Amino acid sequence: MLSTMRKHATSWIIKFMIGAIAIVFVFWGVGSFNESKQNQVGQVNEDGITSAEYRQVYEQLIERLKQQFGRNLNEEIIKMLNVRQQAMNQVVEVKLLLQEAKKLEFRVTDAELAAAIADISYFKTNGQFDSRLYNNLLSRNRLSPEQFEKIQRESMLTDRVRGIISAGVKVSEQEAREWYNWQNSQVDMEFVTFKPELQKNITASGSEIEDFFEKNKKDYETEPKIKVRYLHFDPSNYKAQIKMADEEVKAYYASNPESFKTPETVEARHILLKVNEGASDALAAQKRDEAEKIAKQAREGADFASLAKKHSEGPTKDKGGYLGAFERKNMVKPFANAAFELKAGEISDPVRTEFGWHVIKVEKKNPASSKTFAEVESQIRTKLTDEEAGNLAYDDVEAVFDVAFQGDDLVQAAEAHGMALRTTEFFTQSAPAKDLPNPAKFVEAAFKLAEMEISEILDFGDGYYLLQVTKSTPAQIPPLTSVESQVRKDLIEKKKDDATKAVAKTFLEKVKNGQPWSELAKKGGLETIKTGWFKRSAEVPKIGYEQAIADAAFNLSAANKFPEDVLMGPKGYYVLAFKGRKGPEADGFGAEKAGIVERLRQQKQQVTLQSWLESAKEKSVISVVPGFLD
Repeated sequence: MLSTMRKHATSWIIKFMIGAIAIVFVFWGVGSFNESKQNQVGQVNEDGITSAEYRQVYEQLIERLKQQFGRNLNEEIIKMLNVRQQAMNQVVEVKLLLQEAKKLEFRVTDAELAAAIADISYFKTNGQFDSRLYNNLLSRNRLSPEQFEKIQRESMLTDRVRGIISAGVKVSEQEAREWYNWQNSQVDMEFVTFKPELQKNITASGSEIEDFFEKNKKDYETEPKIKVRYLHFDPSNYKAQIKMADEEVKAYYASNPESFKTPETVEARHILLKVNEGASDALAAQKRDEAEKIAKQAREGADFASLAKKHSEGPTKDKGGYLGAFERKNMVKPFANAAFELKAGEISDPVRTEFGWHVIKVEKKNPASSKTFAEVESQIRTKLTDEEAGNLAYDDVEAVFDVAFQGDDLVQAAEAHGMALRTTEFFTQSAPAKDLPNPAKFVEAAFKLAEMEISEILDFGDGYYLLQVTKSTPAQIPPLTSVESQVRKDLIEKKKDDATKAVAKTFLEKVKNGQPWSELAKKGGLETIKTGWFKRSAEVPKIGYEQAIADAAFNLSAANKFPEDVLMGPKGYYVLAFKGRKGPEADGFGAEKAGIVERLRQQKQQVTLQSWLESAKEKSVISVVPGFLD
C-alpha cells in the first residue's frame, strides 16, 4: 500500500503551511537521515545521536519560543532557558522509548503505517488521501516518502510505549475530592498599594548615570542589522504562458465529484439542559423530566427561542438556541440523528448526548445538491491555472537555486535566468525594512542566514523567494552620549521603584509589629481596599490575574495575617492582610468529579512517564560530544 501511495504524483502544487506540517515531521525530533559516525554528537546505549536529529528538535523548540516571546526572543533568553540541553534531553528520551519498543518487540506493520499516514489531514483533499499532495508536501520539505515513513513509524512506536507506561494510572475519589477542595476554597483579604509614580523630586546626577550605564550596558546594546538581496518568483507572472485545455478542465470535474457537491444540511435551534457523563441516574432522570416539560410547552405553541433564552444552559442560549445550518458530521451522533429525522417545524423528544439533554426544533431542511460543469467551469479553470502557474514558478526557483547553490552567487544565477534582484536597506529584527513582502516571515528567514549565505526556497504565500544576506552589522554597545536621555529615564524609574519598595517594606514591618493597619494607612494617605471572596485560580478582585499575589493570599491565615514580604503587582507594591477563609460548596463535587478525575489522570500519567524516563536514563550509558552543548 505504501508504494501505491507514492505513485501518480502530478505537477499540481497545492499551497500549504510548511510550519504546520513540520510539526508532524519533527515533533519528537526523530527521523535522522544520515547516521554516519562523523555526524554523531552523542550516544544513548548502542544508538548514536546525529547532528540532524538534534538540530530538528532544537529548531522546533526555538519556533515555540518565538510564538511565546515574539521579537523579544534573543540569545540571552535562549541560554537562560537552557534550550540546547532541553533539545538534547528530548532526543535522548525518544531514543530510550524506541529502545524500549525494541525490547518489547513492538512492531508497526506496513498496513498500520499506511492507514496512519492516510489519516493525516495535511495529506487529504476533500476528506480523501491524495497521493499527489503527499508527494508534493514531502518534496517541498526535502523529504522522501521513505524518510517520512521512518519518522511516522518511530512516532507510532514511541506512542505505544508511552501508552504502556501510563496505562495503569488510576485516580481515586479521595484524590479528586482533595483537589476539588484545594481548587475551590476561597480567601478574603484587604490590601494597600504603594505606587512608584507618587515618588516625586527624584533626580539622577551625571556620575550616577555613568555608573548605571556601566553596570547595565547590555540593556542598551543595539540590534544586529542586515542588508538582503532577494528574488521573487510570483506565480501571477506565469499565467500568461498557460493555455488550459478544455479536456483537462472536464477531466478535473469528472475525477473530483465530491468537490462540487453540497451536502444535506439542517437549520435548527435547541435547548440544552446540562448533565455530566458521570452524573447519577437520578440527576439524569430529573433533567430529562425538565426537558420533556419544555418540549411539551414548545409543541403547545410557546415560542421556542424564548424558551431557549429562559431554560437553555448551552452557549447559544442568548441567540434563542439558534445553531444555524449544519451538516450531519458537524454534530455528535445522537443529536445529528434526531435533527436529520425531523421535518421542518417539528420538535424532538429529549435527546441525550455527552453534554446533557437536548430539545431540538428544525426550522429548515436543505437537501444535498451538485453543481453542474457549466456552473463551476470557470472556477476549475482558475484553480488549475493557479496551480500550473505555481508549478512554473517553483520550477524556475529550483533552477536558480541549483545554480546559485553550486556557485554561491545569486547575482550570476539571476542574470543567467533574466531575473532582476531586489535589495533592501539595512534593517533589524524589530524594525524591518520598508515594503518587505510578508515582513514577519521575511525577517525571520533572513536573520537565520550568515553573510553571503543563500536561503532555501521560501514560500511566503505570494510565491517563492531566494534570499541572500549581503552585509551585516553585529550588535554594539553605543556610547553613553547617544543614549543618555534613555539611561537617565531608566535610572530615575529604578530609583522611584526602590524608594517605593522601601516605603512598602517599612509599612509591612510596622503592621507585623502590632501597629494599627488603619492608622498607618491613614497617615500614609493610603486607601485600604477589600477584595471580597475569591478562588486561588481566579482573578484577584481589584488587582487582576496576579498568580504570585493569589498564592501569597492563600498562604495567609488568622495566625499569620501578613505575608513575608511586599508583593510586586500591576500598579506597584502591595501589602496584604488576611480577612478570612472558607471551603467549597459541599454539593459541587459531584458535578465536577468526572472532569477532575480525567485531569488528574493525565497529570499522573505525565509524572509516571517522566519517572520512567529518569529511571531509564540512570540505567543507560548516555554521552554527548564534549563542548557540543556549550
